[in-house]
Amino acid sequence: MYQVYSLIDITKTDQHRHRSQDSVAVWQHSNYMVFEQCLMLRSNIEFNGRPVKLHRDVKDLNFGSKYQGQQMVWFVEFSTEAADYITVDQLQDDFNLIPMIGNLTESINVNNNVFLTKDPMNTNIVFYKNSVDNLKK
Repeated sequence: MYQVYSLIDITKTDQHRHRSQDSVAVWQHSNYMVFEQCLMLRSNIEFNGRPVKLHRDVKDLNFGSKYQGQQMVWFVEFSTEAADYITVDQLQDDFNLIPMIGNLTESINVNNNVFLTKDPMNTNIVFYKNSVDNLKK
């Protein structure tokens, strides 16, 4: 099981521009679709529910040093079709610098409009494998 924590809004709203006048919901879903497609670059995945929006202290989540204190965090778990098929390093490579839409319902100021996984100061999405602690609470 893999865990993902994002400071970028990846809410799965199921809203599309041809069905909704709510531009925020459309953009949130657009971010979710980019997120899902990046996850599936190397393997089929199965989600353990939709991304959940949490308000929590991010000190133990290994985001960039720029992000501290209470933040809005999107959390989701997933598994792959074969155990150990994807590594956290591969996920970081796949997601680094992927464009997304910022300044939706995030508590951070998104000024780069990309997922960042390798920037010590600005990392805004992190991945874990088989995390046994209660970070999601």
